[in-house]
Amino acid sequence: MLRRGTRGVVLAVQLSVAAFASVAGASPPRTAKLTYNRGPGATDCPDLDVIRAGVAARLGYEPFDDRAPLVVSAAVTRTGRALEARIQIAGADGKPPAERKLVSRESDCLELASAMELAITIAIDPLAGSRPRPPAPEPPSPPPPAPPPPPRVIVVREPAPPAPAAPVPAPRVPIVFQVRLGGLGTVGSAPAATVGGSVQASARRGSFSLGLEGRGDRASTSTLQLDGAKVADMETSLLMGALVPCAMRGVLEGCALLAGGSVRSSSRGLDMPQQVSAPFLAVGARVGVDLPLGGILSAGVHADLLARLTELVLRVSGQPVWTSPAISAAFGVTIGARFP
Repeated sequence: MLRRGTRGVVLAVQLSVAAFASVAGASPPRTAKLTYNRGPGATDCPDLDVIRAGVAARLGYEPFDDRAPLVVSAAVTRTGRALEARIQIAGADGKPPAERKLVSRESDCLELASAMELAITIAIDPLAGSRPRPPAPEPPSPPPPAPPPPPRVIVVREPAPPAPAAPVPAPRVPIVFQVRLGGLGTVGSAPAATVGGSVQASARRGSFSLGLEGRGDRASTSTLQLDGAKVADMETSLLMGALVPCAMRGVLEGCALLAGGSVRSSSRGLDMPQQVSAPFLAVGARVGVDLPLGGILSAGVHADLLARLTELVLRVSGQPVWTSPAISAAFGVTIGARFP
């Protein structure tokens, strides 16, 4: 459908139907060869494919054939502000080509293209303008909707509960055996301070150990006095064994001591020298440090306190000259080896 500005162009085309028909002859061909050119300033006008489609839509069929004797040449150019279309119709009868010029002073490519389509349509078939256009084909009816898919049944099975994990056995704590040899100084186990030695064998598992220890104090000589006067010289020695349970944390150890043994005393300088033995029972505690030296060796120091459960009294002529103190102490150093 053309805009109002194109009525003059369309009217000129309709008045020229007779001229085009005389060139095409009484029996105009139904096909034509079409050439089309867009000049400078008219490149925004419809191209060849648009013009061909417009003419075919007006005729109701495809009228263009490069082998047809009828040749239709169209060209669009711009002159100032106006667009100009020139259409030439040349037949096979040798007559000079008929030419028609269409002008759009509003520079409207769409209206000029519509007028060109109409002119080319009439040139190919002069009666095309009087025939009604074929009805547009009805769109194909949509196919019936596909039936819905059958419901899909999904069976969900709950996974079986995982089997309980087998308990991981606790790592086996090895038992370590240790032997220690030591020297010590003692106070309170005899009338005079003395030195001695010890040997210990123990078994350790984790942070706890249990040991058996033997201790011997060297005989010490002391002077016994009665009423400020010397009455005799006395030699005293101690031999004992002890059960030693310990708890360890790092290099530190704390132990209990359950000790039992014998105290031997002998006098010199009396008219009737005597040698006696007395039982020795005590309980106590030990605090020590055991330092590894590398490999299987270790070195340690410790301090012991013992509380006597039995009392030792030395008498001369029935008079007490020395009584053992309730608490005795020992300070020792040790060297040890571990197996394995």
